[in-house]
Amino acid sequence: MAETIAPASKSALRAAAPGPRFLGNLLDDYVRNLPRFFDPTTGAVVEAQGDAGTPAFLSTEVTGCAIRELMTLYKMTTDLRRFEHAWRAGAWLLNFAFSALLEYCAAWVCRHSPVLVLAGGIGSRC
Repeated sequence: MAETIAPASKSALRAAAPGPRFLGNLLDDYVRNLPRFFDPTTGAVVEAQGDAGTPAFLSTEVTGCAIRELMTLYKMTTDLRRFEHAWRAGAWLLNFAFSALLEYCAAWVCRHSPVLVLAGGIGSRC
């Protein structure tokens, strides 16, 4: 039979509560560690080398989520560097990652759907 958890005393709850600088310290720690996760040139999130030896890469999915977090951080701190970082990451997504995806899709269409090529569709530049 499972043990019943005894309720904590009020003094124990007060002792366990974070202090007045808790959120400030948490935010400072978060900001201090940002460079560990982002590519300084593109602003994209860098996924570290995998356990199986896969090389590090820039992640489009996680970068998209990080843009929202950087904008939240900007709203909380009004630190313009966070806004600029989010802007740079968004520009990388649109200019590099998305264009690479379009080129991949166009190449796939060229290989697998000659009808679209002949009709002047997506793959017409093949």
